[in-house]
Amino acid sequence: MKITNKKRFIRSLIVLIFLVISLLHTSTAKTESQVIDYQIRSGQTLWSIAREYTPSNKDIRQTIYEIEQINDQDLSVIYPGQTIKIKVESESK
Repeated sequence: MKITNKKRFIRSLIVLIFLVISLLHTSTAKTESQVIDYQIRSGQTLWSIAREYTPSNKDIRQTIYEIEQINDQDLSVIYPGQTIKIKVESESK
């Protein structure tokens, strides 16, 4: 395919890129987050806790990583009664 009018092609390409970016920007849901204190109950694992607080469009492993980062420690072993911080995300209106 030979491009006969390069300026027109470049202009159209730029417009197309801006349209795609604007569509992607408007389609993503805006979220607000807050950090809560969570007390671990008997039988819970970090995985089960993270599953409760992970949105459906997010990988649970990312939530586990964020919990460990917020608490500034490796939480591979947790205990009933222990309090940890968890980031809770909710969609803004």
